[in-house]
Amino acid sequence: MATTLAIGQNPGVAPLAVDPEAMFVAGSAVAAVGEDLVAALGTLTAGFGANTGQDAAGDMFGLAYQEAAKSLVKAAAAAINACRHDGARIQLSASNYSRAEAASTLGGGSGVLPAPHDPEQFSAPGPPGTLGAGPPPPMLWRVVELFVGDLWPNGDVAGLHAAAGCWRGLAAALGGAEQGLNVPKAVIAGQEIPEGPLIQPVLSELGATMASLGKQCEQLAATLDNFADEVAHAQNAIRDLLDRLGSASGLWHEVVSIFDGDGLQEVKEIAEDIKALLHNLGREAQAKEQAMQRGMGSPTA
Repeated sequence: MATTLAIGQNPGVAPLAVDPEAMFVAGSAVAAVGEDLVAALGTLTAGFGANTGQDAAGDMFGLAYQEAAKSLVKAAAAAINACRHDGARIQLSASNYSRAEAASTLGGGSGVLPAPHDPEQFSAPGPPGTLGAGPPPPMLWRVVELFVGDLWPNGDVAGLHAAAGCWRGLAAALGGAEQGLNVPKAVIAGQEIPEGPLIQPVLSELGATMASLGKQCEQLAATLDNFADEVAHAQNAIRDLLDRLGSASGLWHEVVSIFDGDGLQEVKEIAEDIKALLHNLGREAQAKEQAMQRGMGSPTA
């Protein structure tokens, strides 16, 4: 219930109008937003690992992905801790006002709200794994591998797309978290207390941080999807090129005669085409690496 407090106020200063219980609930709501993000982050980390490939391009992309993911989960952890900390501070103010209300009321008034415990610090999870099983190379890959000078691009296309979906899930959760701060912000705005104008911008900045973080998660998801498509294209193109060395029925004949005259020349030509494909995949990986380095900053919560 809203209460007008005049304890310790100077003459001529407007009395405080505060509803300690509503304010305490608002603080609990802010803290609950953080706990929702804890659950969302757990869902993310359960599925954001994916084999990016042990070839040069896959290795480059994998390292960049780990750094970008590390930055984003660190920022998400900071937002969680901000929710816990800000929620507890609001609850503490509500508790203090309830004590003042009880002290100023004949007979002690209603029950005093408890002071919150110090919030537990949330630690950011580690980066995603980028190694693992992938599609096996075509049967004739070993024939050209020496001339290609790189490994078969064994990135897990389905796993990369699944990881992208996990990041979109976190982005949606962050959008919900931003909206979840609106109600407690409105409650605080309705309290005529000195710290009200200080709390409002803190919650607004926290919401803006969550919105920015959500956009970066969407960007990372798109980057994963795009790289997965590039890997799939390279894998399929290499399979098509190796099919030129012989059908399954004539495979043994091709392997036996592969280093005889025209056969060797054809192997080298196909190897050059594969090198060009892998070089292009490497360029795409490098471009995405640079984009992730530019775009995956850590918003300060």
